Amino acid sequence: MKNFNQKIITMKTRHYILLSATMIAAVLAGCQKKSAESQASETCVKKTFYASTTGGEKTTLATDFNTLWTEGDKIKVFANGGAGADFTLTTGAGTSYGEFSGSTAATGPYVAVYPSTFATSASGTTATIALPATQSITVAGTFATNTVPLVAYSENDFLYFKNIGSLLCLSLKTKSGNSTLTKIELLDNDGANLAGTFTVKADDSQPKAVFASDGSTTLTVNCSNITLNSTTSTNLYIFVPAGVFANGFTATLYREADNKMAEVITTSKLTTESSKGQIFAADVEFKPYCKKCTYTQTITDICGITYNLVNIGSQIWMAENMRCDKYGNNSERAGATLSTSSSYTYNPYYTPTRSGDPAAYGYYYNWAAAMGYKNETEATAQTGAYSGTRQGICPDGFHIPSRSELLELDAAIDDEQDGKRLKSCDGWNNNGNGDNETCFAALPVGYAGGSTLSGVGASTSYWLSDAKSDKFAYFRTLTSSSDVFSTSNFNKYRAFSVRCLKD
Repeated sequence: MKNFNQKIITMKTRHYILLSATMIAAVLAGCQKKSAESQASETCVKKTFYASTTGGEKTTLATDFNTLWTEGDKIKVFANGGAGADFTLTTGAGTSYGEFSGSTAATGPYVAVYPSTFATSASGTTATIALPATQSITVAGTFATNTVPLVAYSENDFLYFKNIGSLLCLSLKTKSGNSTLTKIELLDNDGANLAGTFTVKADDSQPKAVFASDGSTTLTVNCSNITLNSTTSTNLYIFVPAGVFANGFTATLYREADNKMAEVITTSKLTTESSKGQIFAADVEFKPYCKKCTYTQTITDICGITYNLVNIGSQIWMAENMRCDKYGNNSERAGATLSTSSSYTYNPYYTPTRSGDPAAYGYYYNWAAAMGYKNETEATAQTGAYSGTRQGICPDGFHIPSRSELLELDAAIDDEQDGKRLKSCDGWNNNGNGDNETCFAALPVGYAGGSTLSGVGASTSYWLSDAKSDKFAYFRTLTSSSDVFSTSNFNKYRAFSVRCLKD
């Protein structure tokens, strides 16, 4: 989305926790212990932590962005690096002052984490915290309970809790009508981790998460009872680690019922510092769902053209149409020559893409050209399935797919609407667009008869290596009027697109 209104907001430190000197002298069997050398002198006691906050509600942000305690809140306290002990709120839910009860070592130093479920261990002043890759928002204008982690460290009885991240506020309106959100998927534009296991120095003045290598780059926010409208902005608060979004973020919004989606994208830097947040306002437009694809594999042909590759099941396909006018140096094809003849012929020929669309459209090859046959005699001699794999016009290591290999593709997609999963998200006539769930990105480039293009916007077809007879061969086709990836056959002189399959 474009033209975001950006506003920096301040989220003050939320919690000041006083570790009381009052304690019960009884020793409890289940409390944590120090090292073996000091266990004999350690006193394990039941204790009460006194906690205070100011302003606001625990799940609704006040003007100063402080919060109150909520029924059931828990903190985890680590004494001297031992096993953590849970302390549960017993008094003060809904107020700025609460009491937490539990059992731990009688003396510090202490590292404490809120919420307790996030804490996994502590060593010295460093806490290890598991930040979940899923958050939930049930009421607009709030953030989820047990979402925003806090840490504290003290060598005495006073624990000063600090935020270790930031709140991103998406302030959203629809361009028209109402839309009930199902979920939001949030990505850092640089691929930074937004969740996972991380460490944090609890005694730092501005604690910051340092992620392990197994962190998650996607943060999913499940939404319920959240409806956007076109008149009033709806605020949704999402916790993010400090230091992310140096080059902005991408938020994909999904709505209920028709599984349509919208995107909020910014490339500007966010100041995601601890105890701070930012608001981004946008008017969103929901469109049919479309998979956003990132391609990490490529292949380069003899023409020097590089193509994206995509894994579908156990197969690796080109995610673009062939657009090369040369064969490789494989001896099987030595002497074969492509022609740009505009006549209907069984000799190998191709039709270049129309001007301005080389990458999108690719070239159109008759069956002889696709298969790498040298002339009409070779092209008409094959009357059945090709035995083995035929490289043809494909780059080294790839080949023209067979009918049986297309059945494997169907099985991998396992959907009656496999065509919808293969088709690109735009360009198809009469609302025939796909969702590109497979990242195959099939475009409606039509076909060529000589030098004339037909069916652009309505269909696309790919040659297979199987012949039906001396003059007819099989192909797979997609159309704007159907979501079925169907097999048919046509005269070998027709020029279709080519998608290559890895050997």
